[in-house]
Amino acid sequence: MNETEAETSGQLQAAEFGRPMLEQHFPHVARRGVLMLNNGSFGVAPKSVLDCKLRLTEEFESFADEFVRLRQVDLNYSSLEAIARRLRVRPQQCALLENVTIGVSNILRRLLALEPPGSQVLINSWTYIAVRMAATEAGEAPEAKLQLPLKSGEDVLRAVEQELDRRPKVRIAVFDHITSTTACLMPVKELTALCRNRGIKVIIDGAHAIGQVPNLDIEDIGADFYLGNLNKWHFLPKSVALMWISEAHVSTMKPDIVSWLLHDEVLPHRYSYLGTRDTSSFYVIPEALKFIDEICGGLDRVYEYCRSLADEASSYLAGFWGTDLLPLPADMQAPFMRLIRLPQHLQRPAIKKFAEETRFESNMWKFLAYKLKMDLLILNIEDSLFIRIAASIVVDMNDIRLVGDTMMRLKETDFVLD
Repeated sequence: MNETEAETSGQLQAAEFGRPMLEQHFPHVARRGVLMLNNGSFGVAPKSVLDCKLRLTEEFESFADEFVRLRQVDLNYSSLEAIARRLRVRPQQCALLENVTIGVSNILRRLLALEPPGSQVLINSWTYIAVRMAATEAGEAPEAKLQLPLKSGEDVLRAVEQELDRRPKVRIAVFDHITSTTACLMPVKELTALCRNRGIKVIIDGAHAIGQVPNLDIEDIGADFYLGNLNKWHFLPKSVALMWISEAHVSTMKPDIVSWLLHDEVLPHRYSYLGTRDTSSFYVIPEALKFIDEICGGLDRVYEYCRSLADEASSYLAGFWGTDLLPLPADMQAPFMRLIRLPQHLQRPAIKKFAEETRFESNMWKFLAYKLKMDLLILNIEDSLFIRIAASIVVDMNDIRLVGDTMMRLKETDFVLD
């Protein structure tokens, strides 16, 4: 073993995932004592990345004129180059934003302004609610109906095709790469081809995809736009997202906020100078990539751990509770995210008097978060309650077993909160 291999081996051995990783590299999370099984909502950044962000924030606050006028655009572009290189896309076709929803809203407004009046945006049953709202605010948004159980990706394609046949005014379609509420890995390449063959522009909401979908090839999907959050599965602070734009749309895309570089020839510059914002999270992408490489041992190692943990955890919980997983084909399950049906004594028929509309699910989440310090997402899918777990490098099977035991001990009156 040479010196480089020895150093790498030492790093991999030191970076044990689960509790050791949490305590060593995420002490700010460990101090709160919260069980982090909802990484899919906001993600979590290691201390080394947060420290880098705080240094940049101090530099910004200590001499804002120097930071904004002389450094901000260059910092933005160098960070963008780092993530673009990893994703094998051209930085000149990308921009950094706060999150995917902001980007989708921006794209829809720009595209619909160029389409005939009455043009429609296609969404589907599992479109993320904020993106759904952006689509309906922009204009009429017909919905392709997706139903469980899914047998294959063909079920999704068929539902979309049927809706397109009924809706000749659809000019834009939005698809999640991984759905938030059902943790379904969608056949985005096939959906894109279906729409593009009809002259429909396609936006892919990849909020959960970057870092979770292995060997992600954004350009190969063939969409017009692809957006993905980096604070979920790439260890960036809140909040950072990448927007990729196909060459055909680069010249026409501009931010909704009118600011100094609105008409710059370089696309990412147009989005890099939007008023007096603290965009220090954008500039620590190189530090986050360094954490992935040097501490985690690479994204492949993160993927293998989280995928394996998601498989084992979901199988264990369903077996322990005597329930099942959301009925998706194995190849359409999100690699790191799973939905498991809650035990029968926590289902709506068993707690009917406490289950007015969605209050029970909301109270259940509050009880788990505030009283038990468990960050789990509770979802109502077709009138049955599920938890969505999101495996990450700071949790392990000991945490999963704790969740399993806790749910079995709970009773409906625990969730009647003031």
